[in-house]
Amino acid sequence: SVSAIKPGGRAETALLTAAVALPVALLVKRFFVSHKQRLPYPPGPTGHAIFGNMFELPDFEKGETYDTQNLKIAKEYGLIYSVNIPLILGRLIIIGDPELAKRVLVTKNYPKSFFYKLLAPLIGPQSLVTLKGEEWAGMRKAFNPGFAPLFLKHMTQTMAEKLERFIQNIDHDIQADQATNMLLESQSFTSDVIVQIAFGEDWGNT
Repeated sequence: SVSAIKPGGRAETALLTAAVALPVALLVKRFFVSHKQRLPYPPGPTGHAIFGNMFELPDFEKGETYDTQNLKIAKEYGLIYSVNIPLILGRLIIIGDPELAKRVLVTKNYPKSFFYKLLAPLIGPQSLVTLKGEEWAGMRKAFNPGFAPLFLKHMTQTMAEKLERFIQNIDHDIQADQATNMLLESQSFTSDVIVQIAFGEDWGNT
């Protein structure tokens, strides 16, 4: 049988208790548990007592972006600062210093956050973004030839040639007074560059 939830009943009491307990648990974690960290986090925007910096988004209508927001925060707190995104990511340390970023990402290759596991269904479990440890090191080494100066110089020349054709297509649409499908043109440009560099073929997509 199905019974209705009566005011003051057990179900209502449980929901009310959960609604009160969750904010309290977050406050306890914020003010007590976080203080047990071995080292303090870098300074950063204070944020809301419960939601942290979760809703501190750029004002896109004024032309702000995440990059300009990070630059603004860095000017106030320095090139290394922290933000708090509770329940989702937790405390994040933002690094704007190139040498330190290289040490974290390349030299030491510190363990990645669990957040990267959430990206696996989107970008694949074998992506450089999601791999770690020896798997990451092996995959990164395999990509090294693609970043050699001579190879990059050749690739830049090919991209410039394809880009010129890409612009010509847009100019043709302008002269014909018709809209340009930028998604299609961009996809064609990308595939044309990849095929030319990887296989030495010119598809002439753009």
